[in-house]
Amino acid sequence: MLPKKYRLSFKKGERKKTTGRIRFKGGFFDLVVSFKLGEVPKTQDSRWGFIISKKVSPKAVERNRLKRLLGESARYFLPQIRPGLELVILGKPALVGTGLEEIKQELGDLLRKADLFKK
Repeated sequence: MLPKKYRLSFKKGERKKTTGRIRFKGGFFDLVVSFKLGEVPKTQDSRWGFIISKKVSPKAVERNRLKRLLGESARYFLPQIRPGLELVILGKPALVGTGLEEIKQELGDLLRKADLFKK
């Protein structure tokens, strides 16, 4: 499970304003990267959010399972990601029925495409 300090809260009014947003499209999900212009403190961790709508799966059990799989694959990449980013993953219907390795592979590809790994 993804530790709480790395999770985004989607409660009303809790999200900070960001100055930029970029979307990267994949086969199973889209990656939305929010960032602030200027220098980011090295101690601020990147935070992740996962959105799986009822259009992806009407069953809550499946949506929660997909969020757990996405969280586990995000946890795998935590030490390699640059600090100070807000990353949101938007699930697509193709995500239903995929395994952890496929999700890790696609997430790694999107993170590489977005150039979010530490240098």
